[in-house]
Amino acid sequence: MKKTYFVDCFDTVIFRNKKNSDIFQNWADRLGKECAIDGSRIYKLYNSLNVGLCIKKILTRGVLEEHFEVVLEHLYKKLKNRIKHEQTAFINLAKRLYLEEEAASHYVKPGIISYLHQLKQQGNELYMVSDFYCSKDMLEAWLTKLGLGGLFSYVFVSCDFDKEKAGGKLYRHILRTLGLSAKNVTMIGDNAWSDLFVSRFNGLEALNVKKLMNKKIINEEWDSIFNKYGDNYNFSNHAFPLFLFTKRLYEALEKNNNRDIIFMSREGQFLKTLFEKYCRIRKEAGLGVIDIKTHYFYGSRNSVMAASLKPLESEDFDLLFRFFVMMSANAFLHSIGFTKQQIEEVGKDCSFNMKKTHLVFNKSGAYKKLRQNKTFCRIYEENRKEQSQAFGKYMESFGIDYKKDGFVFVDIGYHGTMQDLINKFYDYKVSIKGYFVKTRTGKKEMNEKIGLISDKANKALYGNKINSYDAYNYEQILRADHGRCLGYKMEGDKTVPVIDTHLDDKEVYENYVKQMQAQILDKFEMIAHKAITENQMENIEKICVVYYYCTIKYKSLQDYKWIIDMQDTSHDDFGIVGTFGKFFAQKLRKDLFTIKDKNFVFKNRGILRLTIFK
Repeated sequence: MKKTYFVDCFDTVIFRNKKNSDIFQNWADRLGKECAIDGSRIYKLYNSLNVGLCIKKILTRGVLEEHFEVVLEHLYKKLKNRIKHEQTAFINLAKRLYLEEEAASHYVKPGIISYLHQLKQQGNELYMVSDFYCSKDMLEAWLTKLGLGGLFSYVFVSCDFDKEKAGGKLYRHILRTLGLSAKNVTMIGDNAWSDLFVSRFNGLEALNVKKLMNKKIINEEWDSIFNKYGDNYNFSNHAFPLFLFTKRLYEALEKNNNRDIIFMSREGQFLKTLFEKYCRIRKEAGLGVIDIKTHYFYGSRNSVMAASLKPLESEDFDLLFRFFVMMSANAFLHSIGFTKQQIEEVGKDCSFNMKKTHLVFNKSGAYKKLRQNKTFCRIYEENRKEQSQAFGKYMESFGIDYKKDGFVFVDIGYHGTMQDLINKFYDYKVSIKGYFVKTRTGKKEMNEKIGLISDKANKALYGNKINSYDAYNYEQILRADHGRCLGYKMEGDKTVPVIDTHLDDKEVYENYVKQMQAQILDKFEMIAHKAITENQMENIEKICVVYYYCTIKYKSLQDYKWIIDMQDTSHDDFGIVGTFGKFFAQKLRKDLFTIKDKNFVFKNRGILRLTIFK
C-alpha cells in the first residue's frame, strides 16, 4: 500500500560539517565586510536580537523560533545609520550570504538518500517537514544544490506558518491542508521529541532515521565475516578496528599530501602489510590511489635511546625516567644500549651493588656514582658517538628529504617514546608526525602524535571510547617475525640494524602470531572488498565500532588462553629488564580478564548506542 512520508530536514537529509555558531560567525564576518562593519559586532547584535525576539514569540504565540527575515529587519534598524544599503537590499544581501555559508557546510549521507529515492520510486509521496527559522525558498535552494530538488512534493517549514512540529501544530496543519489521515502517514527524523514523540502523539507512525539506517548497515553479510572461524578465534575480529585504522591512515595521508611513510618496528610490520593490501584493493576497484612509498624502520626504544644520547654533561635521560624510575644500575645501562659485556666491565669498576633495585634510581647514590665512573663515561661516549653516526646514516637510507618534508611515522603508539627519541636525535628541529593506532598524548609543535582509532586528546574522534579498550592486545596481535633491534652498526658506508636472536620472538611468531595474523588479514580483505567495491564506505566506521565492541563481548576461552600465552612470552627491557608479560599474566588470569571485559560491556552499552546512532 502506498503511503505518505514526512521527512525532517537537518540531521536527517541535510548534514552540516560545521557548528551552527561557526556558520553564523562566518556569515557575520562576510556581511560585515560588505557593510564596512566589524563582523563580531554583527554576530553579537544578531544573537542578542534573536534571543529577545524568540522570547517574545514564545510568550505571545508559543513558537520557539523567530523568522530569519524578521530578525534581519530588526538588525537593519540597528545598523541603518552606519550602512549605505536600503532595507530590501540589506536583507537580500544577508540572505544570499547566509545561503552560501550554509550550503558550504552541507553534505548528505548516501544511505538515507538512497532509501528515500527507493520510497519515491515505489510511488509513495514524500514531504519535507522542518522546524527551522529560514523559509521554504531557502531550504529548496539547498536541496537543489545537493541534487535533491525533485525528491519532495512540497517543503513545509515552521517559520512560514508560525506553527512547529515540537508543539504538534505543524503536523495538524499539514494533515488538514493535504487532507490526510494521520494513520496513513509516517514521519522520518532524528529528534526524539519533535520527530518521534510528538508525531506519534498526533497519530502518525514514526521512524528514527539513525536506527533505520543502522538496521540497513549491520546485516547478515557483515555478521558472516564476524563469525568466520567460529567461536574459537573471535580475536580475529580485530580486523574491524584495524581496517578502521588503515582507512583513516590512508585518508590522513591523502589529505596532508604525505608521500613517504615509515612503519615502525615491530608492530608496524603487520600494519604495513594491511596498508599495502588496502591500497591494492582500492586500485583493483578502480579507485584513485595516492602515490605513497612505504618504508619499514628497524628500531626499539633501547636502540634509538642509545643513538639520541647527548654528551653526558648535558644528558638527563628524561625520556627514560619519565616512565621508569624503579630500576637497578644494570637495568639502566641495558636501557641506554650497553651490551652485557660492557655492563660487566662497568660493574668491575664500581664499588656498589649493580643489581640492587632503587625505588627512584635517578635520585639514588648509585646513579650519582655511576655518572662519575670513568669506565662508564668512556664506554658511554664511545657508544653514543658510534650509535649516533650509524643511526644518522640509517635514517638517510630511506631517501627522504626530512629537512624539507619531515618524517611521517606509523606505529601502535600510546606514549610514542621512540618518536620522542628520534625527535631528540634531530635536536627538535625536524618536523615529525606520528599516526598511531592509539595515543594518550597530545599534539606538540614539530612532534605531532595522532591516534587514529583512539586519541585521548581528541574527544570528538568517532568511536573513541569503545576503541580505547584493551590497548595491550594490539601489542600481541601485531608482533613481528623478528626480534628486537639492539642497535646499529656500520658495514662500509651502510648501516645494518643489529637484531636480538637470543629471545624466542621468531618461535613465538610461528607458533602463536602467524595464524592469528593470517585470519585477521583474511577478514581484513573481506571487509575491504565489501566496503570499497559495494559502496559501504559511508557506514564502515559504524560497522567497525560495533564489531569491535562485539569482539570484546564475545571473547572465547581460546581467546583468553591465546592472550595469556602471548603475555607469558612478552619481554620488555626498556627501564626494567625481565619478562613483564609473565608478571602481568600471573596477576591477571582468565577470571580477572572476564570481569574486566564484562565491566567494559556493561559500562559502554549506552555509549555504543550513542556512537552508532550518531
